[in-house]
Amino acid sequence: MAAHHDAGPELIGLHGRKQAGKDSCGDRLVTAHGYSRVAFADPLRLFLVRLDPLVGVRAGLPLRLSTVLAEAGGNWDRLKDEAHDPVHREIRTLLQKIGNEAGKAVFGETVWADRGLETARRLGGRVVFTDVRFDVEAAAITRAGGRVVHVVRPGTAGPEDPHPSEAGIDPRWISATIVNDGTLPQLWAKVDALVLSGPRDPG
Repeated sequence: MAAHHDAGPELIGLHGRKQAGKDSCGDRLVTAHGYSRVAFADPLRLFLVRLDPLVGVRAGLPLRLSTVLAEAGGNWDRLKDEAHDPVHREIRTLLQKIGNEAGKAVFGETVWADRGLETARRLGGRVVFTDVRFDVEAAAITRAGGRVVHVVRPGTAGPEDPHPSEAGIDPRWISATIVNDGTLPQLWAKVDALVLSGPRDPG
């Protein structure tokens, strides 16, 4: 049974493959239902910004993250074309290594889950995590009284990513599934229905 929480935030965590529609679902929760958006990867992005690593070469010159991020208007969501852009692919690889191979190895398996829940508690109210990738993250949300929602988009499997962050989570943590198989307004309607349905124990 999900943990009871009297004063904590109301949490939803979104899980799914790349390009499944997690960000679109998160945007709907923010704009239509008063959620604050948090990502477990937020501290990883901050690390990279402070490091400003080399992420590729352009016209024979080294290319740093700060240049690429500035060109994207500071929007990390515009740096996700890993299939076609080697610079985007390198940025994703750096985020994965900082998060898993470095961060968890040094600070412990739950470091990013703990940081994310701390942020949610500080914000209070309704909070959506748009990047649930590991069991420890799903478990943290569930134990705090929240729900983990699997977002599925048929036909967008794409190339396999062998990194552990793309391996999926244990189905026991999933309390609901949204199938993104229509238009954007249809996806919004499914998100609205999810909110109206209220929390459900994943079992």
